[in-house]
Amino acid sequence: MSNKSLKGKLRFCISLGLALGTLVCPTAHGQETTAPVGKTQNLKDPPPPPELDAMMVPFRRARYHQFIKDASAALAKMDKPDPHILYWKATAERKVGQLEEAKQDFAPLGDFIAWPKYPTASSQVAELETMLKLRPDFEKDIVIGGKIVFKFYYSEENDHTRSIMKALPAAYLAASKLLNNQFGTVPVYFFSSREYDRFVKFYTLLDEAPHSWWQFLSSKCSITISQINAEGNPLWTHSLDRSFAHELTHVHFQRTLGSIPDFPNWFNEGAAQLVETSLDPSLLSTNDRRIHQLVQQDAILPLEVVASHSQFHQAVDSAQNGIQKGDPYAQGLNMTRYLGLILKGAKLSGFIQKVADKGSFAGAVQESAGLTVPEFYDEWFKEISREDQ
Repeated sequence: MSNKSLKGKLRFCISLGLALGTLVCPTAHGQETTAPVGKTQNLKDPPPPPELDAMMVPFRRARYHQFIKDASAALAKMDKPDPHILYWKATAERKVGQLEEAKQDFAPLGDFIAWPKYPTASSQVAELETMLKLRPDFEKDIVIGGKIVFKFYYSEENDHTRSIMKALPAAYLAASKLLNNQFGTVPVYFFSSREYDRFVKFYTLLDEAPHSWWQFLSSKCSITISQINAEGNPLWTHSLDRSFAHELTHVHFQRTLGSIPDFPNWFNEGAAQLVETSLDPSLLSTNDRRIHQLVQQDAILPLEVVASHSQFHQAVDSAQNGIQKGDPYAQGLNMTRYLGLILKGAKLSGFIQKVADKGSFAGAVQESAGLTVPEFYDEWFKEISREDQ
């Protein structure tokens, strides 16, 4: 980009409020959870309690921490735990990475299921036991301000382990300052270079089979790291604070927003990169140069590609394999910066709350900027094209 307008104006993003740096992509990659109220397979099982329908609203929106809190309060008032509430509580715990808690709650339920499409409690226990065996063996609590902020699981102590433990507090302080959130306790799993297969098995059970280039991931309100990826590339240690700040942004989104069906992946990744810029402002000028390059190469990707979680990552794979041009991450960061610009200084945390309240990314953009998302994309494309002339 040139030095005319965007290059200077977009730097508003690293001010103390991180103007509208963005938002979230939630848990189910934009797919809303559709868990039913409750239905037993065995006619001897009790029917679901009448209060469960209202209680399940946060669960259906993938706001699992809220559901766990509500379910725990309801169960505490009962002489005998209701199996439906306990089953859904355990399911929510698994979805946010509370593996021991989920196993403990599933265990007394035997072959009970709360809905036919879901696995039995006993099969969930078996799978959770496998995950706990695959999880790294050693655990260390990272305490900041008197609170356990991270539960760090690792298999051996080496230079990478020590670098991670050093980077976590800096990343937490940077991300929480900009996002105005304390995150709760975040599990962090680190697999050494000798444990790549173990990493793949664990992460596949936690979420999905990892792409060959993945090695620093956030899912289920936790962070998983592999010292190498399938291509044998080692983990970079010189920017671990940025990487953790990036993934903590995703964790914050998962906890705060749950599932927002129209949430675009360009904003999810762009926001996380924007938080990184608070630790390394030079990333902004790097992004300017990269967008200039993409415009020159006619390699700006269509909105539908960068909005979709699956198409976004397919485009990354294709670019890395030399199949097509384009850089979804660079484009996501630049689009997020431009959205912050047209929102005229709105704070990141405030915009997140607006998306959460409306349950719609498009609705929040329309209300805040007076534009549809396609109109916003067109405005951004015109701006980067002008800047390149």
